[in-house]
Amino acid sequence: MSTSELPSELIALLSQLSSNVFLGAVLSVVLAGLGAFLGAYLRKQGEDRAMLENFAAIREQLKTTTQDTEEIKQQLYGQAWRSQQQWSAREQYYSKLLTELHNFKTALGDLSDYFIEPGSEHVPDHAHGERFNKLNTEASMAYIELRKLVGPAAVFLSPLAVKSLSELFIQHWDLANFGAICTADYVESANTLAQAAYEQVLSEAKSHLGITDV
Repeated sequence: MSTSELPSELIALLSQLSSNVFLGAVLSVVLAGLGAFLGAYLRKQGEDRAMLENFAAIREQLKTTTQDTEEIKQQLYGQAWRSQQQWSAREQYYSKLLTELHNFKTALGDLSDYFIEPGSEHVPDHAHGERFNKLNTEASMAYIELRKLVGPAAVFLSPLAVKSLSELFIQHWDLANFGAICTADYVESANTLAQAAYEQVLSEAKSHLGITDV
């Protein structure tokens, strides 16, 4: 049977079906392409969004790190400042203490020169002259200044330095009140005590302040 022999309605139906199949195929291709494009687009959008979120997180972390760094710097600066102030106060205290110890032992050393000759220990103090009396006064004043430094000593000095001062005062009190049989004996013994205390405090000052011998 030829095409011309088919009813016109059937021919129209077949023509419509062929057209629909072609359109369906074209539509499928278009939809597949559109789906692939949309998938790639959505993936790209997701990647961009993730990148932005990561960037925001990194920026926030950097901000936090910067703040932490500044806080640490401020804390370190404050600690360094306090440490410097403490060192300065300690250095001044040691300096004053060593000065008075030096004055005390120097005056005692000069007084001991009056008792070099045999029998000079029996000479009355007033008979040694004005300079002797002046040196005696200087030694007494230096000792008084040392006693004034005892109070805050534990705040600034090392335990060994505090112990050395305590021993000096205890032994000096016993020497001045009971131990010495005469001025010459007192001067010699007190000078030994002062020298020992000076050397101990000087050693502790160098160690405590971080000072090394050149």
